[in-house]
Amino acid sequence: MADYYDPDGTLRNPNEIFALWKGQGIEKNDKLAFYCGIGWRAGVSWFMAQLAGWENTVVYDGGWNQWQMDSIYPIQKGVPNNYSKPDAKNDFGKAMKKGNSCKS
Repeated sequence: MADYYDPDGTLRNPNEIFALWKGQGIEKNDKLAFYCGIGWRAGVSWFMAQLAGWENTVVYDGGWNQWQMDSIYPIQKGVPNNYSKPDAKNDFGKAMKKGNSCKS
């Protein structure tokens, strides 16, 4: 979740988040289900997507807690093939990006 916030605790520029998503192969017209442990953190991703007009997004409100409790749902164990975490370095606090922050 730290990737979604500037150092001062405000929401990061959504375009920076969308660039991270694009680097992972996630595009605006994809059907996306955001989830987390119980649902509240997934709401941040969903909210950003909604503000940008991404229409095919939902929050799996049961989250990981509900999913992993039911043996009919698949669970990936270990790191998926070809997985690499994007570089989400956020230097907002060092260089002001005028007009590109949720605060602007």
